[in-house]
Amino acid sequence: MIIFLRAFRSPRSRRYIYMVLLLAGVHKLNAQDPLKLIQFNHTSWTAREGAPSEIAGLGQTTDGVLWIGSGSGLYRFDGISFSLFRPASGEPPLPRISIRTLCVARDGTVWVGFRPAGVAAIRNGHVKLYGVQEGLPPDTTYQLLQANNGTMWAIAGLHLWQLRGERWQRESPSEPFSSERVYKMFFDKAGTQWVGTNKWIYRREPNQDKFEATDEVGGELIQFAESPDGSLWVGGEEGAETSIPTVRRLDVEGHRSPYPVRLHVLSDTLLFDPEGQLWFASVYGLLKGNPREIAEAPTSIAVDQDKQFKWFGHDQGLSTDSATAMFKDASGDIWVGTMRGLDRFEQPKLIQPENVPISDRRMMVTSCSDGEVWIGVPLAPLISIRDGQTITRIKKTYEMDSVYCGPSGVIWFTDDQGIGRFDRKTTTHIPLPEGMRPSSAKQVIETSDGSIFVTFRNAVDLWRWQRGTWSQVAVPAIQKEGRNVIFRDRAGRLWAGYANGAITELEGNSGRDFQAPGLGDVTAFAETSHGFLSGGMNGIAVQRGDTFEHLLLEDELHVRGISGLVEADSGDLWLNVAYGVVRIPKAEFLKALDSPAYRMKSQLITEGSVIGPAPLSYALPSAVRGARGTIWFANSSTAFYVDPSRLPQNQIPPVLTISAVAADGVTLTDYRQIRPGVNTLVIKYAGINLPAPERVTYRYRLEGSDSTWQEVGSRTEAVYTKLRPGRYTFDVLASNGEGIWSQPSSTRFQVLPAFYQTVWFFLACFALTAAVVWLILMLRIQRVTETVRIRAEERADERVRIARDLHDTLLQGVQGLMLRFDVASQEVPEGGRARRMLEDALKSADTILLEGRDRVRSLRSDTFKDLTLAEALAAVGTHLTRYSEIRFHVQTEGPMVVVDPIVLEEVFCIGREAITNAFQHADPSVVEVRITYSKKAFVVSCEDDGKGIDPILLTDGRSGHWGMSGMKERSTKIGAKFECTSSTGNGTKITVTVPANRAYGVRSPIMRLLFRYLPLSRVLHDR
Repeated sequence: MIIFLRAFRSPRSRRYIYMVLLLAGVHKLNAQDPLKLIQFNHTSWTAREGAPSEIAGLGQTTDGVLWIGSGSGLYRFDGISFSLFRPASGEPPLPRISIRTLCVARDGTVWVGFRPAGVAAIRNGHVKLYGVQEGLPPDTTYQLLQANNGTMWAIAGLHLWQLRGERWQRESPSEPFSSERVYKMFFDKAGTQWVGTNKWIYRREPNQDKFEATDEVGGELIQFAESPDGSLWVGGEEGAETSIPTVRRLDVEGHRSPYPVRLHVLSDTLLFDPEGQLWFASVYGLLKGNPREIAEAPTSIAVDQDKQFKWFGHDQGLSTDSATAMFKDASGDIWVGTMRGLDRFEQPKLIQPENVPISDRRMMVTSCSDGEVWIGVPLAPLISIRDGQTITRIKKTYEMDSVYCGPSGVIWFTDDQGIGRFDRKTTTHIPLPEGMRPSSAKQVIETSDGSIFVTFRNAVDLWRWQRGTWSQVAVPAIQKEGRNVIFRDRAGRLWAGYANGAITELEGNSGRDFQAPGLGDVTAFAETSHGFLSGGMNGIAVQRGDTFEHLLLEDELHVRGISGLVEADSGDLWLNVAYGVVRIPKAEFLKALDSPAYRMKSQLITEGSVIGPAPLSYALPSAVRGARGTIWFANSSTAFYVDPSRLPQNQIPPVLTISAVAADGVTLTDYRQIRPGVNTLVIKYAGINLPAPERVTYRYRLEGSDSTWQEVGSRTEAVYTKLRPGRYTFDVLASNGEGIWSQPSSTRFQVLPAFYQTVWFFLACFALTAAVVWLILMLRIQRVTETVRIRAEERADERVRIARDLHDTLLQGVQGLMLRFDVASQEVPEGGRARRMLEDALKSADTILLEGRDRVRSLRSDTFKDLTLAEALAAVGTHLTRYSEIRFHVQTEGPMVVVDPIVLEEVFCIGREAITNAFQHADPSVVEVRITYSKKAFVVSCEDDGKGIDPILLTDGRSGHWGMSGMKERSTKIGAKFECTSSTGNGTKITVTVPANRAYGVRSPIMRLLFRYLPLSRVLHDR
């Protein structure tokens, strides 16, 4: 290239050559061409969208918001809407409206310089004002800048100032530029401070106290800029005496340049983009050049500004021609402020080449083995793109239906005249098979020998044209009808796709059929390094032996309506589908090949400048490989390409905030506690993603209500109805649309309970319910008790009746019979055997009569009719103490409870036996009976201090005595526990323990629990 440049000796020749270098660059075999401004994704905002005018400064804070300093005030922009900054209540108002400069410090402070005077610092909503009292002059602040060490600097009144503490101090008068006018300052990557005055450019390294002059002249400098390779550029009016608009690369310490470059271009501001391209902004609009190629010039050269510069201005879509400020945001997008609004330039993923026709019907794309891409449009010239240049190949227009580049480099196309052939020089049409209409040809595939296979509409067989002769391809074994697309692989085999997932392979005169279940209509094929793929209306499949296996994706919409399928150099798969362009990373593809159940992650790429879905016309592949690894696509309106090697990826997640919480339509200023009775709660959130706010998607979860994350797309509010009282945590995530998710933004709140939702209300309801149950239970117990009492009385009356009947009949009869026998015995002589027998019989009868009377007496027993157990046992002891000095007393513990009559009678009998035995056999001085009504058991004990019982007798009992055995038997009968503890000389204690459920008739656990806490005995005893 240097030789080529030296061939142009005249200044005018060099001017044009470097202009080409600046604006277009020279194509290189080892580098991709830089994009032109017209190819960027460009969005413009004006007053119609709420954008301010006369923009003087731009900056971005850590929350993602773009701050805009303008002639009409300070604005904030979140990518969707503009809002005028208004200080919060209690904060001082901004002193001016018109802003001259803006700088965002690394700590998030927004510094604003006003015209005609004043500076404001805004951080976290707090405003700090600086003016004359803080050391600033009463003049316009032209620039605010933060040094690498964090200190703030300003140019005000055309002098340099530094903020020290809370006051601004002018740089020492001893500095070499103290008598000069300071226009601009700059800090490079090394921390060196640069100052441009009306005479010279000065520098000061971080470890120096004083500035030193350089050999570079100054002037009314507008902007410094440092390129990624370290070169330092300035733009402005060069020289103190003459005003020459210049952009030049400096040759100074730390930024040496063997070939300084000086461009006579008017530029109000300079900026380098992430790819190292230099952007110029001026009253004419925007320019973008490649300084690296300009720097390769062997000698210094000047390029004059003239009409040959292709400014990007209002006619190309800029909000207006006059561009006044530029800013590169965190994601690398370029923002341009103008006199009429705001513009954004985003590096596109889907790149549209220049000078390509646009269609409202369909586009066709194919590529040759050398990477040249051919684009066909109905009723438009056939063009190709080679080395970035768009070339018209066939000027004559045809009603083109398909275009294809064969292995020989010949271009085949179908149109309304039949099948066309273009050999890069001439166009010819070959004759069609007899009977075929000219517009019936669908798709052409060329083989290595130059013959072609052709599919025709409404034709069953596949046709072959070879050496000027047509022949039908007859393979009986394969499917024929419903053919959608044909494809030739590297081995020369021919593949055909049909409806319902049917696929055939043709090799020579033989073929075989395949099935791809669930694929739908087969519309595309691709031969990749990891397998042979087929694409259809419902997905993608890979060949495995004699079948095609369906591959799964997380989002099945990403493989709906595949019309193009290509493998990139990196191994990624690129698909042209009904909803845009889809990229499947190689790693995901390999995982799916290893595990058929794995669902691949994919990236859907859509951009507003590429309009229209992929063409779904069968026999028309819509994705091909181009030169230098590019992938080309066609949709219904245009052709475009992707460069996988430099695919821009936004790695910055959205900055997420929870903006408001509303309850039943009322926004809450403090939502930490939400009042009771709220029916609908709305939580509003927003993720700021300046490059593409429309691509932001969200997912959220309310802990305490949601069990999983809710995928809600682009919706920016969460709605919950009838939340139960409790504490909740709301988490929300935002994605930038390219798989990068933010950290969760969380907020906690509590829904307060209404009075009927409080614990106390539930306890009161429980207590009331328990009281009602208790009352019902009491009534039931009373009724049952009354029934038992009545039945007991009836039983007692029945016993009395039986005893009376026995006494009046049997006993009286036996008594009368005995009298008669006694009279009869008097008639028998004494001493006789008969007399003795009669007397013995009378004695036996007397014994029987006594036992009968005892039984009748027991039947008529009414001990407990009018006495309690304590009173009855006390009566037994009182009777025994009439003729003894033994002390006897009965004690009762616990509230007295009604005891089952049968249990009561048996316990009384045991107690009576124990008392009688103590009086008769123990020789005691004291006998004590204790009756205990406890919650768990009914206990009766009899204890004396007598001589005790021999341990042997305690175990085996006394021969002929049954008192101890009788007490044990009675205890067993009523389910009681009988205990007798005694030792010689230490007295005896007999205890009978009856469980509460047997003694009191309380059998269920619930009733035992109620009995435990409710004084049933008092109620029943009162009755």
